[in-house]
Amino acid sequence: MQPGGLLVGGGDPIALWQHSVEVPLELAMLSLPLRKPAPLHFACLVLAALVLAGVPPVACAAVPTVGKPAPQLIVPELDGHEFDLAKLRGKVVLVNFWATWCSPCRSEMPTLDAFYRRYHSRGLDLLGLSIDEAPAAARVRQVMRHFSYPGALASAARVNGFGEPIAVPVTYVIDGRGVIRGQLQAEGPSGVSRQALDQAVLPLLTRAHDKRQRERAAFQATDRRKTGRYTGGLQLEASPCPKSCPSPASRPRRPARRA
Repeated sequence: MQPGGLLVGGGDPIALWQHSVEVPLELAMLSLPLRKPAPLHFACLVLAALVLAGVPPVACAAVPTVGKPAPQLIVPELDGHEFDLAKLRGKVVLVNFWATWCSPCRSEMPTLDAFYRRYHSRGLDLLGLSIDEAPAAARVRQVMRHFSYPGALASAARVNGFGEPIAVPVTYVIDGRGVIRGQLQAEGPSGVSRQALDQAVLPLLTRAHDKRQRERAAFQATDRRKTGRYTGGLQLEASPCPKSCPSPASRPRRPARRA
């Protein structure tokens, strides 16, 4: 028997169980493909093994599924603003589950931060959702101060349809229609790679950008039909003329200029 929640792949730690329990050595040394996310059926097998090892059960049906609508997530961010996933339609959103005690989680945060800073202006949002317990909030705040993307505590969520992840780190990629399009896991001790983020996110950003451009063009065409020219959505009205305003015919003409 081996305590703790270390999951290794190819000899390197790639994830940590969020529960500290006695786990059989065979399970703790389970090897995963380094560059492919674990499919749902495999996650359920791991979950079943964890239940046998004494980990509190989590229903397999509750695991967010790629290709399905993302569950609800409403949680206060560390700065007090509310994060509501449903209100971010039209944007590509990354929800990254992490913990202060998880080494791969901490290692991948600079990569996530650099990616967020580069593509936030193009419609990318990112939330670092810590699974630390509430008493560790100060530690979570201290870590997040080094990064520009918002953070939150999962324990403070008003609604969290994602539930508790089987292992961290894990990042869900959600497109502009609110559908989960990817599930990124650590590829080694350094966590998720920039290449994996590029492959999973950039095509979605391009599609979201193209959709916004089409919507803008359609709006401009409608605006022109209504007003005869593009007004940027403003309703132009003629300013009222006072009673003393002379008609064009009654306005005095300037005398012709003499040569």
